[in-house]
Amino acid sequence: MRFNKMVGLVAAAALSAALLTVPATAKQTAKECKTLCTDTIAACVAQNCDAITKKGKKKKCQNKCKSKTLNNCKKHSTGVACSSPSAAFLD
Repeated sequence: MRFNKMVGLVAAAALSAALLTVPATAKQTAKECKTLCTDTIAACVAQNCDAITKKGKKKKCQNKCKSKTLNNCKKHSTGVACSSPSAAFLD
C-alpha cells in the first residue's frame, strides 16, 4: 500500500515539474522574439503607421504591427524567424 502511494507521489511530482517548465520556455521564446523583432516592428510601423495622423488610430496600428510580428515569430519553434506582417491587417 505504501509503495503505491509513493509511486503516485513520484509520478505527480514529475508531472507537475514538467508542467511548470513548459510556460517558462514559452516566456523565454516570447522574450527572444521581442528582442529579435525590434527592427522588424520598427520597419512595419514606419511603413504602415507613420502616415496616420489621429493618435488613437496610430497607436492601434503600432500595436497591431507589434502583435502580428511577434505572433509570426512565436509560431516558429526556433524563435529566429521574424517577418513583417502585410499591410492587410489595417483593413
